Amino acid sequence: MYSGSSNVFPGGQTVVENSPLAFSAGNGNRLFVGSGWDSVELDATQGTLTLATTSGLSFSLGNGAGNVKMKFSGSTNAMNAAMNGMVFTPTSNYNGPASVKVITINSGLLGLGLFGSSSTSTIAITVQQLRNQAPIFTAPGAQTLAENAPLIFTGGSAISVADADANGGVEQLTLAATNGTLTLSRTTGLSFNSGDGSGDSSMIFTGTVANIDAALANLTFNTDRRFLRQRKRQRNDRRPGEHRQRRAADGQCDDSPHHHAGKSSSHHHGPAGADAC
Repeated sequence: MYSGSSNVFPGGQTVVENSPLAFSAGNGNRLFVGSGWDSVELDATQGTLTLATTSGLSFSLGNGAGNVKMKFSGSTNAMNAAMNGMVFTPTSNYNGPASVKVITINSGLLGLGLFGSSSTSTIAITVQQLRNQAPIFTAPGAQTLAENAPLIFTGGSAISVADADANGGVEQLTLAATNGTLTLSRTTGLSFNSGDGSGDSSMIFTGTVANIDAALANLTFNTDRRFLRQRKRQRNDRRPGEHRQRRAADGQCDDSPHHHAGKSSSHHHGPAGADAC
């Protein structure tokens, strides 16, 4: 059995959630394999690995970019160059234990495994929780509703909040409506700084993410009645000439000039005592 010369791997590593961890000589944590090994297998848990370069390597597993597992062969220099600057990327939004297992292999006589050997080392990684992440607010695009009908935010138009590091803590949410009011589906577990969650043009309240999310389920928007009346008046408005002609047709005064045989007159021919326009 052939045993390759000594490998040098770093001890435990720490990285912040959603941040990459680079293994390099500059960082003092490079992976170095000794001479005599002809291939390397890398296995990551709770993340992926990307080599600094793939020059001079042949892959039997993976391709060296964003792999959970990869196995490659090449000269000692080529393999070390590939791992000098290798990056471990934690699983998105994950925090907790992770690892990189390194298996160095000597394929033995004629590459058939005869008198071959292998060596396994595991590098423990702690992915620390990212503190004070910004909450994620999910809302639909522009909405359309029928006049005098409520708009309920549900299904594909649902509004929701999420906070990866809330840990059951209290969050604050502000909602405001233009030309209408908002009503929450429930107010359980909420405390209001303004409004009360029913028919409010604006409201500010606090609660856990779970309670806020539950309150936003089936959030209802109702158009302001004054706004509807204003829109109705705008629709009924016509150009001045059209309006006067309509009044004349209804037997009311038409103050547009009357033309008679080339002469114009603006006299009112109504009953005595009637007001002229």
